[in-house]
Amino acid sequence: MKRAKKKIIFVAKKTFHKLKNIFRGFTIIELIVVISIIGVIASIVLVSVSSYIGKSRDSRIKAEVSEIAKEATTYYVDNFSYSGYSISDSFIPVSSGSDYVFLSDGVGTYVVYAKLTTSDNYWCADSTGATNQIENPPDIEVYACLSGSGVGGVVCDNNGLCDSENENNANCSSDCYCGDGLCHFEDEDSSNCSEDCVTGAYCGGSGIAGDPYQICDCISLQSVEDNLSAYFILTNNISCSGVSFNPLSNFSGDLNGNGKKITNLSIGSSLQSVGLVGTNNGSIHNLGLEITIFDSASQYKGSFAGINNGNINSSYSICTITTTGQYAGGITGENRGTIENSYVVCTINATGQYAGGISGFNNPGAEYGIGIIRNSYADVSLSGGSYSGGIVGSNQYAGGIIKDSFASGTVSGSFPGGIAGYDDANALMDNLYWTDSSRNACGAGWSSCDNTPNLTNLSDLYSFDHLVYSNWPSDVWSWSESSLPTLK
Repeated sequence: MKRAKKKIIFVAKKTFHKLKNIFRGFTIIELIVVISIIGVIASIVLVSVSSYIGKSRDSRIKAEVSEIAKEATTYYVDNFSYSGYSISDSFIPVSSGSDYVFLSDGVGTYVVYAKLTTSDNYWCADSTGATNQIENPPDIEVYACLSGSGVGGVVCDNNGLCDSENENNANCSSDCYCGDGLCHFEDEDSSNCSEDCVTGAYCGGSGIAGDPYQICDCISLQSVEDNLSAYFILTNNISCSGVSFNPLSNFSGDLNGNGKKITNLSIGSSLQSVGLVGTNNGSIHNLGLEITIFDSASQYKGSFAGINNGNINSSYSICTITTTGQYAGGITGENRGTIENSYVVCTINATGQYAGGISGFNNPGAEYGIGIIRNSYADVSLSGGSYSGGIVGSNQYAGGIIKDSFASGTVSGSFPGGIAGYDDANALMDNLYWTDSSRNACGAGWSSCDNTPNLTNLSDLYSFDHLVYSNWPSDVWSWSESSLPTLK
């Protein structure tokens, strides 16, 4: 023990003499400077080592977040849900405060994240495959890696709705900028923007008779689909240019055009029933429509409705319809309801059966309802297949009524008629006119309507004193000596 103690003392003395020799000749100040330099170098080395360790830890966090995402995806493939998934014990946090967090709606979306060690940000991965750095933990209701600040970490989720209090800033114009006193409808369709816009997809109103939903653009027009039995009113003319519009399905409400018009509406669909409305069981009135319909083989197609079981009144359409299917009409493909005080100016190219200026088929049978057309006209260039007519392709069965109406323009095809391609002897046609002198009232081969009185071929129908107008209400129509009637 004494020998070891003597050896330590010897080594200490030897080291002291070596240091003494090294610093021999240095002044006190010089020694302080050297020691300070050594301290700075040591600090730099320590910072570099610390930074390297931090970056290494962050790289591990990023890699393991991605691995957890893969593990969650594999779980979903096996179980068709994220419900029940939890992070494996093999994923151990690299440091305190960097725990891995997995959130899911339990069905088809998830987000996993962990706090980075070199900043206050988080590394995130979600079920869309996105991986990125975010400023705050993801919103539990969004389950997505969205960059931003504020509660939930959402500034702009770019979903077209103003649905976050954190989206109220000029940098989020793709979604909303609430609170400026204006209703930027397409961006503020949310209760979170109630200070600017009403809740819902419309521009005002509550959908009842005395307070109809207000339609101010093509987006709110498409949203009629969400409340098909409600009351609606157009507040201004609407252009649907560039909008992919889907026919409203089974409409049973009230659509008041308010003397306004919808323009640049283009519909290409292979649905069975195609038009502004697929099937109309309600009322469409006081509406102007400029529409193009093109499809492969829809069964029923018309400007206002593929099938009309309701009422179309005091409305007009300027249209182009192209189809290889059956039952094409300027106003409706098949009429089982009432069309009155309306007109259509249309080019129709149809290769299937039953094309008509106003309706392809009128009154398909009592079990479907009675088809009535009155006080209306069609100004058409119609090229059809079998049974094409200036007013209807076919007027069928007892109860079908067409009266006080006319057709102007030309009709061609197999069995074309100035008024109807085919008319059932039991249907009613009265006080009807047509201008195509190359056509009989009804298509060749069908003589029943040729023996019907009050079907008259005229060279023009401009003059308001023609008998066809005798029952037309003067508070609805305007006449001119040089043009066809228009709605007031």
